[in-house]
Amino acid sequence: MTIRELHDLFDLIQDKNNSPYFNQEEKDEFFHFATEQVVKDYLRNKVPSIGENINQVGDQPLTSVESDSISATILSHLSIPDLIGTLDANNKLTYTSLNTLIQTVTGNTTDEYWYVLNASLTDDTPVRLSRYNDINKFSKNYFKKPSITNPLYYLSHDSIVVLPNDIDEITLSVLRKPRSTNYLNDITVDLPSIAHLEVLKLALSLASIPINDQFLTQFKDS
Repeated sequence: MTIRELHDLFDLIQDKNNSPYFNQEEKDEFFHFATEQVVKDYLRNKVPSIGENINQVGDQPLTSVESDSISATILSHLSIPDLIGTLDANNKLTYTSLNTLIQTVTGNTTDEYWYVLNASLTDDTPVRLSRYNDINKFSKNYFKKPSITNPLYYLSHDSIVVLPNDIDEITLSVLRKPRSTNYLNDITVDLPSIAHLEVLKLALSLASIPINDQFLTQFKDS
């Protein structure tokens, strides 16, 4: 659906429920927040973003994608595979540098990193995600200590840090952040059309507007 069609449906359902009026900017915000939440729902909260933790080292965030073709279709729209990042002297790939790599691929200077889906060395050796609090503990454990055959990475406030220290490059597959919707510039939801009704339903929910699923099904193939 176009952003105008989504706004029109939002307004139609809003009117049917005698709900408070929202202006274009407010509806754009609802659609953007809903878009991000739909993606998070499909990831099932398996992928850590900046500042978030995971339950254990080695969690595989793509379980839901691999088992669900709809998820794969939706997430592939935002995914950028095989980015090769050069680490600095502190074995870091800053988010600024990662954003530059993403923008070079997409051609959009506003695109930003959101989630890491997969990490490996350039020879395809997997790089496992670790919590920052576990790094010191692993460094003292012979079997878990980071090595060239057992590399780790963790997320800091400004960068991806890779261990051990003698690694120069890392290959990443990432999700970029969804671009903001904009009614005036005719920029619609930054997901495949198969997800647009889900975004609309969640946007209505965020606006505390009751939703009639039966009414929405007639627009499923729009």
